[in-house]
Amino acid sequence: MSNIVDNNLCKAFNSNIVEFRFKSIITILEEIRVNIMTRIVAKRNQWSSWKYNYGPLIKKKFNDIKKEGVD
Repeated sequence: MSNIVDNNLCKAFNSNIVEFRFKSIITILEEIRVNIMTRIVAKRNQWSSWKYNYGPLIKKKFNDIKKEGVD
């Protein structure tokens, strides 16, 4: 992974735990666990509506590239 991706992951993680930072470690870990589980469920629900094995943004990019190739 590049430093940019690493840095963005760290920023995203830190922004999610900022409200828990001054709590006990057990509470922080529990909040992180709940947030991750909630995110997994939300993403799974989002993915279940996809028609293909990839997301709608990738499908749009593919169609745009395919259209450019035909023209």
